[in-house]
Amino acid sequence: MDEADTGDQGVCSAEAASEFACMCCKGRQSEIFLADCADLYLFKPVVVSYRRCEHCGLIQQHPVPRDVSSYYDDYPVHQTRSAVYSWFRRLLMSSVYPSPRNWKSGSRVLDFGCGDGWYVEWCRETGLDIVGFEPNHSHAQLLSQRLGVPVLSDADELRTRHAGSFDVITLHFVVEHLVDFKSTFELLAKLLKPGGTIRYVVPNIHSWEFRLFRRRWHSLDAPRHISFPTAAHARLIAAESGLTFAGESAVAFPNGFGGSLSTALWGRFSMLAFLMTLPLSFAVTRMFPSGNSAFLLVRQKA
Repeated sequence: MDEADTGDQGVCSAEAASEFACMCCKGRQSEIFLADCADLYLFKPVVVSYRRCEHCGLIQQHPVPRDVSSYYDDYPVHQTRSAVYSWFRRLLMSSVYPSPRNWKSGSRVLDFGCGDGWYVEWCRETGLDIVGFEPNHSHAQLLSQRLGVPVLSDADELRTRHAGSFDVITLHFVVEHLVDFKSTFELLAKLLKPGGTIRYVVPNIHSWEFRLFRRRWHSLDAPRHISFPTAAHARLIAAESGLTFAGESAVAFPNGFGGSLSTALWGRFSMLAFLMTLPLSFAVTRMFPSGNSAFLLVRQKA
């Protein structure tokens, strides 16, 4: 338990009263990892704790929330951005969001959890057959109308209409938000063509960034980040979903480091401080990419 941090207030009574169940292996034994983590980004009046499964090592919130919708009021990822902002973000996040030109010409792509739709738009501009998914129905409709591409919000519709039809499925900083990521990957596996690829990116809570900033690590993003799966969990997910684990890579992304600097100095995220430190953050995370990981899962050809 060298990384455990119980905070100043101890474990909340709700956590102590509920039985732990690992989201990945269903293990029942756990140890405290971080207790009483406040929202240092949007300042929602929620405090959460994280535990580590003693069987598979998954770090997850405990208890796992049943309804997370209130965590996303005013969440900036879902807001429409200007063309200049989108261009700048495309440049800044090129290591996180692979260029659509990396995918084979004519590929059918699903961007699962597409946020404000900028990657969907980039794929469309490149000539790919792109579909988006966002669980909020009204948000999905607005995106679909604005982008002129299908953006679905119903998982059952996705399963019924698009089973076995996608060459590529991407999830960019989505898995850590899910309260049941195993069932999500079971769905995604059914949506892939034989030979198809799932690429997903998650924050790496075992990184030097986390060890440096701890509960002020911007990528902790409590309470919105529910769990922090690793390569070991990617292998378990792949095996249970009929997929093959095809690799892991470190992802250079300045937001985690830059956002953490402002939180460490002022106790909360500051956009001004983030922009001021962006050149430093960009350089540091390019030289020492550790704060995020990308995983590849493949459906083997028959």
